[in-house]
Amino acid sequence: MPPAEKELTTVGDNTALWYSDNNGVLQKIVHGKNLCTKHETNHKDATCTEDGWVKYECTYESDRYATAPEHIDEWTETIPALGHDWKDNGDANHICDRDHVTAAHTYGEWEIVKDATETTCGTARHYCQVCGEAETVHTAKLTPYSKQGRITKDLTPVYNSESGNTVVMYLAKGVTFEFANVKYGSRYKVSAFKDVYGKTSASGEYYVAIDSVEVDPGTVPVYTAYTGLQKIVTVTTDGRLNVRSGHSDTSAVVSSVAKGETLYIYEVQGNWGRISATENKWVQTVAGEVSSIPVFGCGDQQSLSTPDAPAKELADVGTVTAQVSTIVRDSGNKSVQSAQGHKDQFLLYQGH
Repeated sequence: MPPAEKELTTVGDNTALWYSDNNGVLQKIVHGKNLCTKHETNHKDATCTEDGWVKYECTYESDRYATAPEHIDEWTETIPALGHDWKDNGDANHICDRDHVTAAHTYGEWEIVKDATETTCGTARHYCQVCGEAETVHTAKLTPYSKQGRITKDLTPVYNSESGNTVVMYLAKGVTFEFANVKYGSRYKVSAFKDVYGKTSASGEYYVAIDSVEVDPGTVPVYTAYTGLQKIVTVTTDGRLNVRSGHSDTSAVVSSVAKGETLYIYEVQGNWGRISATENKWVQTVAGEVSSIPVFGCGDQQSLSTPDAPAKELADVGTVTAQVSTIVRDSGNKSVQSAQGHKDQFLLYQGH
């Protein structure tokens, strides 16, 4: 009895099936594309812009009178277009290394590399989106525009250059000015100043530190702590400079100041300057005695209400000879000193 037959419904690739024919001869059926002999019959190369292709044939084999006869398959495989291999051509365009076609650069958006200021140009750059070539340009300086500034620090120095250290003026807190918003290093350039009292300084080329300036301040005025200050002087004389009780060579000497000391002058009378806001203390402000720098913005000078006391004029010199106590009294007849049993030198002034 012949063996039971089994029906095959699925046969995978690369499968060899064996069976016995009616004569009892063993036969093999070969199935699967991978058993073919593949070979190229024709082709076209791909270019930068066009696809290429390759044609193949495959001869399927039979073996020992397999039921599937020998046959040939043909098919074509596509080779994608290569695309251009762009390089910058140094002439506002790029060139393909393969087919030597040229095309203009296609740039993206500009990128700011360095911001422009009122005194220096900026830098911008964009890139070709095809070959990556960069184009760099300088951007224009910013247009200066007028702003108002206000001094926030009392006795702010004013310089005569954008980087030098020569001080030509001191400014009171609250002084305002119009300026073209131009920065020179750490300073603003200014042409004139206006104080809270409405007075305007002389025009010139001035520079003030940026960190002492409030830009576009409010309308509420700010006042200085140095009301009436007119100038600042430095003692330059080799000897000591006398401080007198009035603005005269005949005024009494009340003290003296050494070379190098800085004095604030609140009132000027001729060649004399009052160095105290509340007391009659005066020094000569002539060249050789002091160097001076004006102060702007502290208001007009204000004279003290107490008049200058005239210097006492020396009349005579004497010596106490009495052996008993000698009473010394002040102008109010108050006893201020007594001398007993010895000689004391004393000075006599007219009118006393």
